[in-house]
Amino acid sequence: MQRPVTVALAQMGPADAAIDVQIERLCAIAEKAARSGAQLCCFPELAPTDYFPATRVKEPLTRGLRLDDPRLAPLRRQAAEAGMALVLGYGETDGVVLHNTAAVFRGDGELLGKYRKMHLPANFFGASGDVSNFEKFYFQPGDLG
Repeated sequence: MQRPVTVALAQMGPADAAIDVQIERLCAIAEKAARSGAQLCCFPELAPTDYFPATRVKEPLTRGLRLDDPRLAPLRRQAAEAGMALVLGYGETDGVVLHNTAAVFRGDGELLGKYRKMHLPANFFGASGDVSNFEKFYFQPGDLG
C-alpha cells in the first residue's frame, strides 16, 4: 500500500549569525510548511546559524547547539503542534568539539535519531592553498555510524 508523504524542503538564502534571529526564521518557514500540508520539513545543514565553515571564525564553538538548548524549543514545539516531522541540520556541540549533525524529529517532537557528517571537506585552491571551506578544521568526523 502506498502512502504519500508531503515534504517541505527549506531553501534558505544567506543566514544571520545570531542564532535567536535564525531560529525565528526557521519557525516562520516551518509554519508555512505546516500550513501547506507538509508532514515533513527538511532544513539544510547548519540551519540555526550562518554557514560559518565558508569563512574563518575565531570561536566556532559559539555556533554550536545542544538538542536540549531552549532556543530550539519553539521550533520543535511548533512542528509537534502541527504533527509535522523535522530534519534539522545544526552544529552540535558538547562544549569541547563540534559535529555537523542532522537530527530527525518525529511528528510529536521527539528525537528519532541523529547523523553526524563523516566526510568533512576542506577545499584548497591554487598554488597559494587558499581555503574555501573550513569544515574539516571546525568539525570532528561523525562517530554515530
